This record gives sequence, C-alpha cells and structure tokens, in this order.
Amino acid sequence: MANPKPHTVEMSATEKAQRARDAHKDTRNEIIAVAAVLARVWPSWIAPAKRPDPLFPLVLCIESPAGRLAYRLAEDDMPALEHVAHRQKNDGVSCSKIERLGRLSDLGVNGW
Repeated sequence: MANPKPHTVEMSATEKAQRARDAHKDTRNEIIAVAAVLARVWPSWIAPAKRPDPLFPLVLCIESPAGRLAYRLAEDDMPALEHVAHRQKNDGVSCSKIERLGRLSDLGVNGW
C-alpha cells in the first residue's frame, strides 16, 4: 500500500506577505546587530540620510580600515545603536550596498 501524501495547507496571500515581512525583518535585525558591533570597534556616527526616506531617515557611518561603511537606519534600529553619537549634517555619506559588501569582504580577506 502506497504512503498517502502529507496534507498541506495553502497560505493566503496575506499570510505569505506577512511571512516575507517577518523574514526580511529578521535579516535586517541581524545586519543591524553586526553593524552595532562594528560601530563599537571603529569610529562611527549617525546622521540624517543624504536622500531622506520616510522608512530610513538616518544613516550609520562607520570608518573601517577598508573604508567607510554606511547603513540606512529606521527608527526601530535605534535601540541597538544607543552608544553611537549623532551628527546634525550628513557629509555626503551614501549607502551603496555593493561598496559596503566589497569593503566587508576586504576586511575578511585582510584578517579583520
């Protein structure tokens, strides 16, 4: 006798969207946690975003040995970054994810 197929329940579009939001939030929390540690190691500050976005009005700037790392910040990210000083002006820092990942990779290759 063949094994019956397990019963699967289809998720609604709303449930799928919520699951995707939750997964994105988990990933973002991990990124901000790592950035918070790096901000304790190297000089860092928080400033207004160069191009303000209602969801990400701030930017975390970290001066690493491989160059500047920048992370867009939401208000929800701030509790993890209470130790970081604030600046009133952004000196042109942008948040290129490609450049940031390249610099993080350079840090790993160079033994940081």
